Amino acid sequence: MEDWFVEWEQLSSRPEVEFLGVVIDVRHRCNCEYCKKGERVREERGSNRAVSQLHLVVAPVNMKWRLQHIYIDMSSTSQVSRKGCWIHAMTVLRIPFKTKEEFEKFMKRTVIRFRKTTVGDYLKAYARFTDAQLKQFTDTAVNAQVILPVQIIPKDALELEGLTAEEVKEKVKLYKKVWQLILKGVPEDEAYKQVFGELAEELEREMEKSEETEETTETTEETEEVEEEEFL
Repeated sequence: MEDWFVEWEQLSSRPEVEFLGVVIDVRHRCNCEYCKKGERVREERGSNRAVSQLHLVVAPVNMKWRLQHIYIDMSSTSQVSRKGCWIHAMTVLRIPFKTKEEFEKFMKRTVIRFRKTTVGDYLKAYARFTDAQLKQFTDTAVNAQVILPVQIIPKDALELEGLTAEEVKEKVKLYKKVWQLILKGVPEDEAYKQVFGELAEELEREMEKSEETEETTETTEETEEVEEEEFL
């Protein structure tokens, strides 16, 4: 699509939702209940491709939502994929990702604006892919939904978003408690009730269905608690 007016039909009608969040857990080859569920779905659909999945757990700090889950097939070698979009986004935003350790450290200490979009729409908007290029790939790959980082929010700019560093820190702490309970086997609804009390009923599942994944794999990695590193 050229950078000029186009026909109405050429515009995307898919909603692009944005939210601010802090990653509270980075799990490579994860075996949590969410990933196990995705693995079962993948098997039911007849997929036997071995994948290496990265599972990111995000605490939304400007929305009344439950934890958001992002799944990335790390075995993918295509630019037209969730992994490809993430690599492009991280490169543009200068998010370090050469090692899991530096990536995890940065993400856990940073407020990020995330956007829910599709692989194809992201690549057209941010990576200058053309429709002709995308037509070389399957509709499944192009239309795959993905949540991506699109902006780093500096701490001194939080006020412009209606937040303070202390508010973000407190929200992240609460979401971490929820996630720790879930990892210990507490049912999801009960975990939110234990931490948020009556406010748990107000937390929506806004983004969850869009990021349910087929890109899961079995693992022998032991379930671990989230480390106590807070948003700084």
